[in-house]
Amino acid sequence: MRIKSCAPWVGVLAIAVALSACGSGQTATEAQDERVSEWEAKVHEVIPDEARREAILRGTQEFHEIAVASTEQSTAHVERFRALNANYDTPREDFVALIDNDTAVRASLRERLYALREMMIENTTEEEWTVLSDARHRMVEASVVAALEAAAPGTEAAVAQEDAP
Repeated sequence: MRIKSCAPWVGVLAIAVALSACGSGQTATEAQDERVSEWEAKVHEVIPDEARREAILRGTQEFHEIAVASTEQSTAHVERFRALNANYDTPREDFVALIDNDTAVRASLRERLYALREMMIENTTEEEWTVLSDARHRMVEASVVAALEAAAPGTEAAVAQEDAP
């Protein structure tokens, strides 16, 4: 099976969610808290087995931690790249090392996401997965936006200003 990188879509998704949240009066964290609460309520409603339900709910926290780690890693990578690029005499090897490190960290985060998704599949039936789909997507979107906002405060406002006529 070929697995494509979803990194480009995360940015598009975050911008779309940020734009939709701009007029709501909610901060990214408030929107995330609301979506996580909706998700948790839906999980309690749909999954009758306590052990499976608790595994899914633990996964919610892990997903948020991965989103935050990914955003922090991306921000740090950009800062390190800018610092290297500011020096005219920076050797190519320094850039190669930076990019290799970034690639390794991203691969590790992707593996954590794949494992998390597999755990969620193992703890739901196909019917439960389908019923939880909308709530899961809203929770994921809100978590990504909250992580972006935490890493780069003012993200939502900046996106709204860029989109203004």
